[in-house]
Amino acid sequence: MSKTSKSNQIEKIVFGGSGLTRIDGCVTFVPFSAPGDEVTLQITQKKKHYQTAEIKALDKKGPERVSPKCPHYESCGGCHLQHLSYKGQLEAKQSFIQEALFIDEVPITPSPQEWNYRSHIRLNLAKEGEGFKMGYIGLDNRSFIEPTVCPLFSEDPTFFSLVKEALLTLPNQGIKSASFRIFKVEGKIYLAFSTFPNLPKTLIKFPFSEGTAYKSPGKEKLLGKFPFAPYGFMQSNAPVTKKIHETLIEWVGSHPKKILDLYCGAGATSLLLAQKGHEVVGVEANRFLLPSSNEVKFICSKVETALPKLLKTFTPDLIIVNPPRTGLSKEIPPLLKAETLLYLSCMPSTLARDIQRLNSRYSLENVHAFDMFPQTTHVETLVRLMKNR
Repeated sequence: MSKTSKSNQIEKIVFGGSGLTRIDGCVTFVPFSAPGDEVTLQITQKKKHYQTAEIKALDKKGPERVSPKCPHYESCGGCHLQHLSYKGQLEAKQSFIQEALFIDEVPITPSPQEWNYRSHIRLNLAKEGEGFKMGYIGLDNRSFIEPTVCPLFSEDPTFFSLVKEALLTLPNQGIKSASFRIFKVEGKIYLAFSTFPNLPKTLIKFPFSEGTAYKSPGKEKLLGKFPFAPYGFMQSNAPVTKKIHETLIEWVGSHPKKILDLYCGAGATSLLLAQKGHEVVGVEANRFLLPSSNEVKFICSKVETALPKLLKTFTPDLIIVNPPRTGLSKEIPPLLKAETLLYLSCMPSTLARDIQRLNSRYSLENVHAFDMFPQTTHVETLVRLMKNR
């Protein structure tokens, strides 16, 4: 496909990060474009109802276009919006939610840090000679990107070279590929390796790491002290997570309630609410995430399995749901009958679908967005639904 268009103006950013324009009436998605850009395009793919194009010439910059900070931005695939000002990013995220929910306004809480905010990242290891190379699968799903820097995690230009140098000491043992996570907690670095078919015979404690964890099927070894579960869940942006919790607690109110926390993850929300005097039951399928607690009753089960049984003995005043991107499975909405529902979503489209499934019994009262992941199109949305009288 090689057709080149005349100059077109980008209308807006859509979820996923591409700009939208129309060529001869056909919706056209343009990666790495910004609202207000005037661009000469080359069509790269044609579908029945839309097409994609790449920028051949930037004829005029839109008002929110900026220079990306990361040298790997257009090949890595981890970020989508580095070419937009932070103001432009927030406006785009608000529009994703407004269009999905058909509402006029969505307040959004920005991240205190636009860069260097991630608490952890995952990297792949691939065999190279007698050792490993370290990096990401690229945006094209084929190339292997070896980062020299990741401004979302660390702005120290020596950090990745230090990690790469240390990995040379890791025994290969015929391993073709593996992965590991780097954690940054209170200024200290921790490593957690996974997908090793066999634990290395000689476990390595890296000099820059407070703790190093190794995992293979049925085995887990820790070197050093970990103030968290290295193979559990950890929020990527702690200050924004705190803002979400503050808003959620405010919406719950101070009057003691029976609360059901579905897809409760590591139980942070459940525990906070229990400390406020509420009776809380949390449900989570991943047993590695659930904490031990005398304050909250945690049930390790799929929500679809646990909920029908649980509702026979526990009648909640308020239900919190925080499902994965796929949203609620279709059998869940008919079971939700509490006076108030709080829904925390990371996907505007499935949030909109689930609200539609609930709208015969519930009305949308409040919506608030939180920018958990600056430089990407990901956005957290908290909504409050009240039972119709």
